Amino acid sequence: MSTLDSLGTLDSSAFLPDKQSITGALSGLHDSFKPDTAATKSVLDGLPSSFDDGIALSIGLDNPALLSPLHSEILDLVKQTLDGTIDSNGNTALSLTELSNWNLNPQDYLRNLKQQAGYAAEVVSTMKENILAKAEGTGITTCRADDRPDLGFRRNDQYVDKIRLNEAGEIIERIQTKFFGKDGADWVSKMMGQKCEKYLDGTHVDKLECPRDYFDGAKAEISKRLE
Repeated sequence: MSTLDSLGTLDSSAFLPDKQSITGALSGLHDSFKPDTAATKSVLDGLPSSFDDGIALSIGLDNPALLSPLHSEILDLVKQTLDGTIDSNGNTALSLTELSNWNLNPQDYLRNLKQQAGYAAEVVSTMKENILAKAEGTGITTCRADDRPDLGFRRNDQYVDKIRLNEAGEIIERIQTKFFGKDGADWVSKMMGQKCEKYLDGTHVDKLECPRDYFDGAKAEISKRLE
């Protein structure tokens, strides 16, 4: 079975079905990141130590002090998460702003909402992984597969949700994320079902990701099944 990988959880209130409030919140955040060098420097100089503590807790970093030299890069990554970015190959990354403007089909509302929450989880977790990689100096970059057609991934690739690249831009891990089940044990049960068999042979997927609060329960369930 592919390696099980941990993934940070998201604040579920961010996905309440109130498009206007979400758009308004994103607009306010967008205004906060306008390219004003003097204002940005003032913000960075005035950050309390709790800023680094909160980010470290969110991304699973043991030493918050590693984040202090990275404040400008962290703000850039947050801005890219909100607004999207275009790389040197012309690829546009999905942003939370774009996602907030997607319509929800009234005929399939709940399933559609869960799908969009899953996309948002991919976007936010990608940002978290890239902050962690910068703090630890790994040289690894995480991208959504959908955002990298230049690497051969089609939109809504049936196997891969995210990829990790080394400093040479080579793919070192292909990742499938799944946000389902009521807990870790239920997650494993669904992951072992017929619909997910295609992820488990190691041919197309190197790692599976589950919500962080499911991770310990999922490991325990796997150990139980092995026994």
